[in-house]
Amino acid sequence: MVRVSFSFLLHLAFIHSCCCRVLTCSLLLNAAAQALLPLFLRPVVRFAARVAAGGPAAAAATILHRAGALPRNRGLERLVRDDAFDGRDGQDCIASFVVGVMRCLA
Repeated sequence: MVRVSFSFLLHLAFIHSCCCRVLTCSLLLNAAAQALLPLFLRPVVRFAARVAAGGPAAAAATILHRAGALPRNRGLERLVRDDAFDGRDGQDCIASFVVGVMRCLA
């Protein structure tokens, strides 16, 4: 016969409750991510289309220029396009987010 201490059973119950909470939170976050995906899909596609149309080098130079991280170089400054990420409804939100992150890192 196997003897199990009461504290061992308490630890198992605690671990089980933590795992259930993590699984529940994971399922809720997954559902929230699936609900928000259509809201982010259009801006991401629009951003990718503008990068593809203008060239990745010009897009990278423009984002670095707006973030203030582009080195002083005439060749790089020629690649900057001020109208690259301006859309019908103002600025592209994905490009603005990337620029904001770059400013925080710089």
